[in-house]
Amino acid sequence: MHLTGPQADEILMRAGIAAIYYDPLEGAASADYSIEKDIDFVLEDLESAQLPAEDLDELRRLCRHAISDPTTARKQLRDHVLAAVVSDEPAA
Repeated sequence: MHLTGPQADEILMRAGIAAIYYDPLEGAASADYSIEKDIDFVLEDLESAQLPAEDLDELRRLCRHAISDPTTARKQLRDHVLAAVVSDEPAA
């Protein structure tokens, strides 16, 4: 998986926003809410990146955990996303 710096920043920013607003009781009380919608929000800019299915599945898994339990899982998401960043500068 390869991401640009701006893509990585967007994923991490959106995951943070989703985590702040996440309320596990809302899913039980509202038929309109699902954590999958939050994950879709986090990853919506990656649709054009054409990531392999297994990479997208792993990102979705990490996002789900980071949104629902940010204290425990945010480092995993951050490390995974930042490890995928490729430099936009040509090698010397």
